[in-house]
Amino acid sequence: MKEPKIGVLVIIILFSLALSMEGCIEKSRDTESKDILTTTVTETITRTETIMTTSTKTINYTITKKVTTTYTITETKVVTKTITTTVTLTSTKSFVTCASPNIKYIKVDPSFTPLDKVDHITIEIYIEGDTNCKTYGRVEVIPKTYPLLNDDAFPNENKKQFLFNASGVHIFEAKILGGREYIIKVKACNKGGCTEKGIVTPYYRQYKNLAKILKERGIIISTVYMAHRSGYFFYEEHLIGKPLLGSYDSWGNELSNIVQWKHIDWANGHGISVFWIEVHEPENVPLVLSGFLEKGMSVGLMVSCWDEVLEKGSADLSDKNTKEKFVSLIKSLGKLLNDPNYYRINGRPAIFIWAEATFKNRREAYEEIFRYVKEVSGSEPYLITDIIPAIYEEGIDPGEGWKSWWNYRNSDGGESFISAYSGWIGFFGVAPIVGEGVKIVPIKNKSTFDKVFLSRYNKHLQEWREYVENSGRCFIPTVSPGFSRTWDPRFISYEIDRNVSRFKKMLELAIKYRGHCGEIRIDTWNDFVEATFVEPSESDKFLFLEAIKDVVEKYVIELH
Repeated sequence: MKEPKIGVLVIIILFSLALSMEGCIEKSRDTESKDILTTTVTETITRTETIMTTSTKTINYTITKKVTTTYTITETKVVTKTITTTVTLTSTKSFVTCASPNIKYIKVDPSFTPLDKVDHITIEIYIEGDTNCKTYGRVEVIPKTYPLLNDDAFPNENKKQFLFNASGVHIFEAKILGGREYIIKVKACNKGGCTEKGIVTPYYRQYKNLAKILKERGIIISTVYMAHRSGYFFYEEHLIGKPLLGSYDSWGNELSNIVQWKHIDWANGHGISVFWIEVHEPENVPLVLSGFLEKGMSVGLMVSCWDEVLEKGSADLSDKNTKEKFVSLIKSLGKLLNDPNYYRINGRPAIFIWAEATFKNRREAYEEIFRYVKEVSGSEPYLITDIIPAIYEEGIDPGEGWKSWWNYRNSDGGESFISAYSGWIGFFGVAPIVGEGVKIVPIKNKSTFDKVFLSRYNKHLQEWREYVENSGRCFIPTVSPGFSRTWDPRFISYEIDRNVSRFKKMLELAIKYRGHCGEIRIDTWNDFVEATFVEPSESDKFLFLEAIKDVVEKYVIELH
């Protein structure tokens, strides 16, 4: 009897299925990269069969001749039979494993921060992938966030994603809002696994550089920049408003880099091209200024005899310690004077001296400064002094009284070193001037101030421009949004409110009466104690920066 072949057929079918399962196994085109896969299928089948057989036998038995008996014997047999079949099939097949892709490089263009707005970037990636395995992946453009700074200071922007399905070079173009850095994250995969890599882009500007256009038209808007550390913002009882960025360090840590970029972007985008950076300690001068200079921002150093002026009301430069402290501030500039972004007027490094009207015995100190700056930079410094009086109850014009004071002051030999005259905080008279037999008082109250200030400001600028320009110096008017220091008895008891309409009119007049060097100055960028700031704040947002832009754009059109 032939045995059934069903078990063997089942085994062969199962083995065929095993060979047809490709999974991650692919045929190799490169014999050198082949691995060997041995597949063995062994199957044993045991089958038991039971067979029953029956046989019948008849026997005749004769007792007598007449009697015969017939016996029938029936025999039944049961046979059990066990059949065991073992089949072993072995197959050898070559295959190749996939190596994870390699992200060779990620490039972004622009690869630096341009001087103007950036509205799109180009990303180029190069993926090395196994030729036997399909490579696929994605590129993400993620707006970077800064947990220690307020989100409201940055544009609201979602991440963008691009897909690719092959190795090699891929180029993508992404539209961006700017005003921050971006994280470019690449993920490349195949059947062997995935690889990830990322880079951080440079800062990209959010705003068109209006300051650059103004400068080409002969208008330079500067502002006084206070080099704050975050501790400054902890004295909330004396702050008028809070910066939109939050409490920041303008220098000294990693996040300061973004703070500086935001300030540059905001300032340039609304017409401001120069920061006069106020620094009190010589050792901090290069630390503060270098960050801005490296970013292409035009900066100049604002100096004074801070302690003497604030504590004694004047600074005598014949005093050895006073002179050394003052001169050391300027000498701390060192090689920064040669930086192409250091602010120059007529090719000369500019320095702004605050409260210079209170200085005495200046000649020797100024001679030393001139020698040093010329030795380092090759040019004499361009000294700008805060000397023009503010607008008081009784006007101070450049008449005989002023000329007598100027002649007396000039007797120390310091006046010949000065190239430009300016004032402070929009010529607001905020504190009395008290001298020998002299007391000049501010405008008495807020209602009177509101009525007369703008007309007096107009007259003040006309008269002082004529006087200063006729003396061969440049007249630099000052503009300010307001003033408040009511908690300090040395100053006026009322607030000069932060009035955007008055600010715009002051700005228009300042541009009209600017001197031959083309500069007007806004006091200040970020003094949140005296309420003179134009930096975006939580309360005002961009109100005062937009006011500057509204005014200066009109002049750009007129001068075009």
